Amino acid sequence: MTTNGSIALDHLFTDDTIRRLAKIKLSYHPIHEQNPHYDAIFEHNVRILTALNVYTTVIYVMLPERIARYPAMAERFTTLGAVMCPNFLVGEHQGKRYPEAYSPEEREYIVSAYRTVHTRFLSEYGFHQPTMRCCRAGYSRFNIYLESGRVNPCEHQAFREIFNFLSEAPVTFTGKKLAEP
Repeated sequence: MTTNGSIALDHLFTDDTIRRLAKIKLSYHPIHEQNPHYDAIFEHNVRILTALNVYTTVIYVMLPERIARYPAMAERFTTLGAVMCPNFLVGEHQGKRYPEAYSPEEREYIVSAYRTVHTRFLSEYGFHQPTMRCCRAGYSRFNIYLESGRVNPCEHQAFREIFNFLSEAPVTFTGKKLAEP
């Protein structure tokens, strides 16, 4: 199971149900770093999962401005019993194309921080991935804010509201289409 961990899992599932998970990946997004409410829920989820002996991985996408914060995040979540997985950024960010735009030092740091086949593959091939898809945000996947009803392509495009299920009739969403990536 993979999730952004923004909803308290123990409010959705019983402990017995959570224990049945073999492993889970929680993706720690910039919104968790920027919003204490979502950060607290994320940490709560890590604590619940590790206490119930669920193999828990925290994914941390290494945006250039997040690289310096990685050691503190790694210490924080490994202390709670999770495994850290820094991932290369794949795509456009601040006018640059990643992972190609990483400096050699940044690339080496990320690879040395966690040596997985996935991380190494992203570092070497980026978008030219015969076995992986490009980002589908806003085309077949969306970011949904339950409290406000906002639907966005992803948390990196929170400014771009596609639909609001609390204030708009569902029929207004039907047929809305973004350009395919």
